[in-house]
Amino acid sequence: MSSQRRITVIVEADKDGRDSLKRALLNSGISYVQEPEAPGAPLKLYIPELGAAVLTLLHAINTRSGVSATIILQDGRTFKSDEEGQKALLDATTEQMNAQQVVGVQPFPWWTEFIPEVKGILKQISELIGWYPKAVGEAEARVTKYFIGLLTFIIAGTFVLAYEKILAGDTFALLVGAVVGYIFAFLTRFLGLSGGGD
Repeated sequence: MSSQRRITVIVEADKDGRDSLKRALLNSGISYVQEPEAPGAPLKLYIPELGAAVLTLLHAINTRSGVSATIILQDGRTFKSDEEGQKALLDATTEQMNAQQVVGVQPFPWWTEFIPEVKGILKQISELIGWYPKAVGEAEARVTKYFIGLLTFIIAGTFVLAYEKILAGDTFALLVGAVVGYIFAFLTRFLGLSGGGD
């Protein structure tokens, strides 16, 4: 990184403030180079470009008490970390980022002509996403109706047989208990109403 093409940040802080700032910069992922520290000399950092890295650095400086900085841009402009300097640096950052956007405008990429087709595909996918739960719900409701009808037929048939004294009362109780057991097994497996996770 050549010194003419990078931003210089001179930080004035005590040892704890320096250590806290270095930890914050390390955790933020900002790319920077630190000049070797000399006793009593301010901490000197170099950042490759103006933009989000400088704004993140300013935030890290402002959130630490007793830490102040001077930021020197590539073109020699100098800003302090006080409120007025931050506003001027923010304006300079915005100005440079806007200039980069104007320079960086390129012709439309080759894939832009396919955007309507991609929108159509995404619309179809979203319709399928909405259709699937309804279809599954309707199928489950249909199976549940048939299952309830079958169980009603079995219970009614055993009731009639028990009423006509063809089946004993204890046999009727056994069959009704088995049907109730099947109902609970059906509810837990088919409808997913079990309380525990598998």
